[in-house]
Amino acid sequence: GREAAAAALAAGDAGAAEITAWADGTVPDERPGVAFLFPGQGAQHPEAGRLLHAEEPVFRRALEEVCALFTPHLRRDLLELLVGDADAAPEASPDTAAALARTEVAQPAIFALEWALARTWRAWGVAPAALLGHSLGEYVAATLAGVFTLEDATALVAARGRLMGELDEGDMLSVEMPDGAANGSPPDIEAWLDERRSAGKVADEVALAAVNAPGSAVLSGPAEAVAETAARMAEDGVRHRVLHTSHAFHSSMMDPILDRFAVEVARRNPRAPEIPMVSSVTGDWLTAGEATDPAYWSRQLRNPVRFADALARLAEGDGRLLLEVGPGRGLTQLARRAAAGRVVPSLPHPRDPQPETASLTEAVGRLWLAGVEVDWPAYAAGRPRRRASLPAYPFEGDDHMLPAASRRPAEGPAEAGDAAGRSADPASWYWLPVWEPAVPPSPPAETAMAESGPWLLVLDPAGALEEVARRLRAAGARVSTVRPDQGFVELGGDDYLYDPARREDADRLLAALATADALPRRLVHGLNLGPAEGELARRAGDARNAAFHSLLHLASALEGAGALAGDRRVELTAVSTGAARLPGDTEARPERALVLGPVRALPQDCPGLTCRAVDLDPRDQADAGALADDLLAELFAAGSPGETAAERVAWRDGRRHFEGHRRLRLDPGDAVPGLVDEGAYWITGGLGGVGFALALE
Repeated sequence: GREAAAAALAAGDAGAAEITAWADGTVPDERPGVAFLFPGQGAQHPEAGRLLHAEEPVFRRALEEVCALFTPHLRRDLLELLVGDADAAPEASPDTAAALARTEVAQPAIFALEWALARTWRAWGVAPAALLGHSLGEYVAATLAGVFTLEDATALVAARGRLMGELDEGDMLSVEMPDGAANGSPPDIEAWLDERRSAGKVADEVALAAVNAPGSAVLSGPAEAVAETAARMAEDGVRHRVLHTSHAFHSSMMDPILDRFAVEVARRNPRAPEIPMVSSVTGDWLTAGEATDPAYWSRQLRNPVRFADALARLAEGDGRLLLEVGPGRGLTQLARRAAAGRVVPSLPHPRDPQPETASLTEAVGRLWLAGVEVDWPAYAAGRPRRRASLPAYPFEGDDHMLPAASRRPAEGPAEAGDAAGRSADPASWYWLPVWEPAVPPSPPAETAMAESGPWLLVLDPAGALEEVARRLRAAGARVSTVRPDQGFVELGGDDYLYDPARREDADRLLAALATADALPRRLVHGLNLGPAEGELARRAGDARNAAFHSLLHLASALEGAGALAGDRRVELTAVSTGAARLPGDTEARPERALVLGPVRALPQDCPGLTCRAVDLDPRDQADAGALADDLLAELFAAGSPGETAAERVAWRDGRRHFEGHRRLRLDPGDAVPGLVDEGAYWITGGLGGVGFALALE
């Protein structure tokens, strides 16, 4: 809410300050890629995921799916352990906390939570460009990358936790290296350990389990040996902390289960990753050979976690953002210490009072501020939204009148004008659109047709433009055609189907043309050709789709596909029958006059787009060859701006007309045409402002 946001900014807390620092008012030209970071065992806690399960539909479905897969392996309901009774108090019982601390349950729990959270991010349009998992988190990364199916991954994670749970218990020790002792690279830390082993400061049974960040390492081994090492660390003033784990992971205490676990992996037929991922074993990009080798996954639970090296490798990508996908903020802190780039946590620290949903919402905002695309309809789906009314446009009164020199010159002798450049005589302020005769253009030469294009012809239901397409192709021009249908289909040979009412179909059409190196320079829109009968005219809303929305969708798709980029231009000709009303016309299709809105407005919004409307004689539809003659001549017209290049052209009885404007003089004493004394008139909207004023007159 407003008050909470103001309080957070006024307090100057670190989170608000970081968000403000990211909001620099610009979005990069290239959207940044997002790398998903998955924490390992120890990140789980009893409350993790409970609120998200209650309030986020995508998270709930994904969590229930993965927990159902774990149930036969664990012989207990993992979902009930994680979220409990929705109606009960949120505090976890001691039994729940104890169960989640057991390795055979903790590993499936952390996998399930991270998988559901990753699915939520992907549903909101945030897809990973790269993946990195810390120890167990690498299994979530591998599953997203396609190395394991979800069914195989749950079986492996359950087997991994079960086999580890059978081993003797041990301890792990987090160590902060003394200043200057190490720079975070494994050789330096290992040399530091060797030096202290020689001096009796570190027990021989204690192994290096992880190198997480510069100066940060984790040791692992039997409980007595770790306790002895901790005592020596205290004597030397080395900062350390015993971790709350049940076993000595990534040490020689894992050796008895390595071969058995390799057999479990071999049964699952791992595949090469489809999304780039960094190995926590090597600190480098995971190769196909490593991903498919069961021995690699045995080493992954035995060898030290080279997380600092992995972060450094991941940070080599320009502009990549890091997103921690899991409970807590442990990897976020490690990434910040390693200066690996911008990093965003998804969920709060276990001791943070901030709700999970608020933390996740904040993460969405941080990614968006950094330029990441978010699927907002998907984000808002399935939950209530609060509508907020924004202030109206201020209408600050800036004068945008065109200078007098750029206006149409007045007919006749010069007149005295006002400060805005208008004639002092109000009776001369009016203009009337009129149809003027025009000279028909000459038929185009074969060479002109061959060198034109690429073309995109939106075919009419009656088939009049098919002959135009045939002639252009015969002359050697590149021509793509699309005809209206129920959805987008690539027919091959530069021919397509699409639904004119669907914006996404227009986008897919132009994307396909861009891929085929056939982005049009000339676009002919013929959906308003032909008689009223036909399937297109029978469908609800077709008049608006054919004459209005389809043109807007195509113009937007042209911009999105890069057809109007730089100095590239596209000529759009909207061809119709019955959209214009000329003297002598006995039939008209006024709904088709909707084409004039896009034809006149689109060049203002799309500077690279020029538009014309060509209306053919509704009585002259039988001869497709004659129609093609007229259309081709019109499409290649290049005369004076007053005639052949007019914005609006109409053909009637074999004669060509263009729309011009003639001054109309309205003197105050002139009678209004069509009105008679004591007549009866129906004014729609008669209680509105204009209608009511007219009625009173």
